[in-house]
Amino acid sequence: MPELPEVETIKRRLQERILNKTIAVVQVHHSKSFQGNSAVLINRKIVAITRQAKILQLKLNSNLTILVHLKMTGQLILQPVTGERIGGGHPTADWVANLPSSHTRVSIIFIDGDKLFFNDQRVFGW
Repeated sequence: MPELPEVETIKRRLQERILNKTIAVVQVHHSKSFQGNSAVLINRKIVAITRQAKILQLKLNSNLTILVHLKMTGQLILQPVTGERIGGGHPTADWVANLPSSHTRVSIIFIDGDKLFFNDQRVFGW
């Protein structure tokens, strides 16, 4: 399970890369890992990333917030169009494998083509 310092590190890494990005597509690969209506996230911009305990909060420009809890085996991996993957969470082969993988639960694709993958082997995270 990611400890609090690791969740803070993930938050800081993502702040550097996805602030002010606009969501183009949200693909829910496993319904247990996503609650709510993914369609309301389309064309929303990420304006802040905060953390409360081990819950990451991706705040959008519409008073909506995406909450992420990695639980035991969750990962957030950003795959930019150019450059290296960044993120954090439980280490698996997904760090170097093609994404989405069999462990990908939710994919967020930004207008610029960058992709954020929420992976979770054991399907405890959300």
